[in-house]
Amino acid sequence: MEELQSYFEERFHLIKQSRELVNGDPEETQTILLDLNSSCLTMKAQLTQLKKEVTDWKQQVELAKRCVAEVQAWNGRSQATLTLIPQQALKKAAPEPSPALSSKAEQVPTSAVPKPRVTVGQVSYLTLEEFAKIPKYMKGRAQYETLTSAVDELNSSLVAKYTFMTRPLKELNPNEKKRRNVLRSQETPDTRGVSFVTAEELKEGSLLKNEVGRRTLLTILRHLHRIREIRGPGSLTRYAVVKM
Repeated sequence: MEELQSYFEERFHLIKQSRELVNGDPEETQTILLDLNSSCLTMKAQLTQLKKEVTDWKQQVELAKRCVAEVQAWNGRSQATLTLIPQQALKKAAPEPSPALSSKAEQVPTSAVPKPRVTVGQVSYLTLEEFAKIPKYMKGRAQYETLTSAVDELNSSLVAKYTFMTRPLKELNPNEKKRRNVLRSQETPDTRGVSFVTAEELKEGSLLKNEVGRRTLLTILRHLHRIREIRGPGSLTRYAVVKM
């Protein structure tokens, strides 16, 4: 705008000087008037062009504002949708080792390779579709996140039990040896190749240590074929992982 102001001030100054230079000579006056008229027409055309450009700029600014508002609205909806996604679904899988690392691992001497960990069956998480199909009388007030945490506790108990069972006998103290014998006595031909825990192993968790809560959550997992019960002898109940 300052450049426009300077431009027009210069033009007006020239007009003023032209009028002062005219001393009543008709021909000179006519020539100057024609020049002035030409300058005025040029200025008018330039003003018209500038007004058109300003109008176009205003339209572009309005369009940009609408685009910003639309993007902000989409961002708000995305954030709201993100809060509805269970945290378990947002967990990233561990990356696979690169070929370079794998080749280095193959070069490690056999004596330095640690013994493989015990393979333990794991209970798989529920899907949202499965959760929605649980009967209301069975689900009660249980939330999806609660069932996910129950699965985590169950899997942790399974890993803890079978990791303990793989420890060498010479490393165990008398109480641990007694516990190991109890766990061994729970194994039967029906449990061969099956990973299971009992209520005793589940008492370490916060959700499954209570009998009422444990019964509700394990009933749902059994209904959805994540676990099954192996009973006996007596009142002993084993909660075994169902292979999917």
